[in-house]
Amino acid sequence: MSVGAIRAGRAMVEIFADSSMLARGLASAQSKMARFAQTIRRLGTTQVVLGVGMAAPIAAAIRQYAQLEQRINTVRSLTGASVAQMRGLTQAVRQIGMETGRPFTEIADGMGELSRAGVRLQSLGKATRVIADFSRAAGVEMSRAANIGVEILTQFGLEMEHLPRVADVLQEMANATVSTVEDLSDGFRYAGQTAKTFGLSLEQAGAAIAYLQQSGLSSTTAGTALNQMLLQMVQNLGKVEGAVGGLRGADGEFLPFAQILEKLQRHIADMPGPERLQWLNEMFDVRGMRGAEALLKNVEAWMALTNQANGSMGASKRKATEMSKAFIVSFEQMRNGLVDFSYTIGEVLDADLRSAFQTLAGLATGLGPFIKANADAVRAVTKFAAALTVSGATFFTVGVSLQLLAFAFEGFVKAGLAAYAPINGLLGLGKMLGVVFASAAAKVTRAGAAITASITGFYAAVSRPIDASVAAVAALGTSFVSMSRTVHGAVGRTVAS
Repeated sequence: MSVGAIRAGRAMVEIFADSSMLARGLASAQSKMARFAQTIRRLGTTQVVLGVGMAAPIAAAIRQYAQLEQRINTVRSLTGASVAQMRGLTQAVRQIGMETGRPFTEIADGMGELSRAGVRLQSLGKATRVIADFSRAAGVEMSRAANIGVEILTQFGLEMEHLPRVADVLQEMANATVSTVEDLSDGFRYAGQTAKTFGLSLEQAGAAIAYLQQSGLSSTTAGTALNQMLLQMVQNLGKVEGAVGGLRGADGEFLPFAQILEKLQRHIADMPGPERLQWLNEMFDVRGMRGAEALLKNVEAWMALTNQANGSMGASKRKATEMSKAFIVSFEQMRNGLVDFSYTIGEVLDADLRSAFQTLAGLATGLGPFIKANADAVRAVTKFAAALTVSGATFFTVGVSLQLLAFAFEGFVKAGLAAYAPINGLLGLGKMLGVVFASAAAKVTRAGAAITASITGFYAAVSRPIDASVAAVAALGTSFVSMSRTVHGAVGRTVAS
């Protein structure tokens, strides 16, 4: 081999060697680039997850802030409060919520109901706290508790500073009888105004309604009965006074209701049952006689309830404090702590968010002229989107149909296999029995062949000497016949000659 050839081969080797090194380098660079890209992707994914995780509670906090602020703004519109006063009311709502466990939004709704009822701005925080305790004790929403209190204050012409008194009387009567605060409120709705006009105090009317309900009358029936009893007593005042004596004092006003009931009770005490009912019906009508009969049956029980109502100061607060020891209240207070924290976040972000929302609103408004100027393009995009949606829905429907078909076919195959399994088992059993029977038949055939061969051999062995004897006898007979013929011929020839 020449020196030139050797050098050429060496060059080829070096070239290929260098090429393989280059390939390995490129592969290594590609692998490193892929790992780097994967690292960057993981970093981006982690950042997105962290960002969403951080944004979610902030979004929830902003939502809580917006809900409470909306209700506080309603109160502001009703009271005309200044920004500073609204901050004070907001702080009062948050403080009441932390102390009582009532939701902030519910407290703000109760404050709104009190504002509609005309509670002065200076008393709004204190009245809201009263309603918060009342609603907790009575087991009703704060807005409902506010409505109940305001209605009864209006019926008796009382100022808002008597709101705690109303709450205490209702709660004390609910504690002492089968009535609930809602029941008593229904009774007052029918009888409160008339009771006030007749001269009954809030406590006397509350005790009468509670006693009638304790006697078996429903809330509305009790209120109606008391109302009709008082109205009929006024309408038939002459008859009643003629029967029991004067019911009015020197000033022309009605005597205290307790004295009137005692006079009526003494008058009917000795009457037989039918006569008493007839007299009550004549005096109070059929709608009022039920209330009159129940009250006059036990005036002392009504008076005892009235005394209890007179001493009910603080009943609502005490009941609310007792109920606040429940586990659910601790949970609600913890929840309110989180909401309060959320509200603080909302306060911090308020200005920035308002600015951002206004900017977005301006951008959205600015899109209007652009859309009008490019109406054809918007229509085209809309049509394309509609076509894409229809196409996607079609493909989706076809895909679902194919999936259902595949599912049905799979069920058919499984059912066929399930049905074939016992048949296949029977076939296998028949095949096995066939093999057994064939094997037995082969054995029987082989045994029969052996027996046949044995019989054939035996017959052959036995028949050979018999055949020989028969042959010998036959040969002997033939010889005798031939001999007989010979003798006979000879005899015949002899005779003839």
